[in-house]
Amino acid sequence: MKTIGKQTFYILIVATGLLLTTGCSEEKNPAEPEGIKNSDIKVLILKDGGTEDTVYSVLFKAGFDVTVGEFFYNFDGRFIDGYNLVIFLNGVNYNNDISDSVQQRLKNYVRDGGTLLTTEWMTFSTYYYQTLREILPSMFNGAYDYGTETYTKEVNHPITEGLPASFNISNEDWSYSFTALYNNSLSGNLTVLFSGDKSGAALTIGTFNLGKSIHWNMAGAYSNNTIWTSEVKQILLNIAKYSGM
Repeated sequence: MKTIGKQTFYILIVATGLLLTTGCSEEKNPAEPEGIKNSDIKVLILKDGGTEDTVYSVLFKAGFDVTVGEFFYNFDGRFIDGYNLVIFLNGVNYNNDISDSVQQRLKNYVRDGGTLLTTEWMTFSTYYYQTLREILPSMFNGAYDYGTETYTKEVNHPITEGLPASFNISNEDWSYSFTALYNNSLSGNLTVLFSGDKSGAALTIGTFNLGKSIHWNMAGAYSNNTIWTSEVKQILLNIAKYSGM
C-alpha cells in the first residue's frame, strides 16, 4: 500500500481547512440586498406653466426617472398607475378646473398605493377640487403671504431627514397659503412634517388606504429659481425618495 508523505498530508489538511472556512464565511456573510435607487422611482409632474422647470431639474439631476406630463388642467388621468409619485403643480394658472372623473382617478391612484404631492394653490382653490380635497391632509386657513418664513421640523420622518431643526426662507418670490390640518379628511394619520412661523401647517402628510397624500403650501417659482434653496430642494428630493419606500 502506498503511504502519503508528510508534505502531501499537510497540503490536504490546509486545503480542506480553506474550503471549510470559505463555506462558513459565505453562510455567515450573505450579500446584502441593494437599496432602492433613485432611477427606480418614477415621477410624473403635472405642469402649471412655470414651476415644473425647476422641479424637473432638481429631480432629474438626482437621478430620478422623471416625466413632465400635461398641464394639470388638461390631464386626463390615464397611465398614472406606473408612477410612484405624481406631483400636482398649480402655482401658475391655478384658476383652472379639472373634471370630477380625473380627480377620482387621482384619488383612486392614492387609494391603490400611489403618492400624490399637491401644492398651492390647491387648498386655496378647493371649489375646483371637491373630490380631491376629500383626501388632502391640510386645508386653506383663510390667508396667504409672500416673503420670509421660518420652517421648523415637527417630527423625525424620511421626508424631514437630513434637514436642520429650523431654517429660513428669505425671498420675495416665496409665496404660500396659511394652512392647518384638515380634520375632515378621509386620509388618516395626519401629520405636520414642517410648520411655518406664518403659514402654520406648511408640509403635511396623510395615509389614504394604501397610498399617501402630501400637501406643501408653497406656490412655486413664477419667474426665477431663487426660492429653491438647498433646504427646499432637499424636501423635494426626500418626498420623491419616500414615494419609493
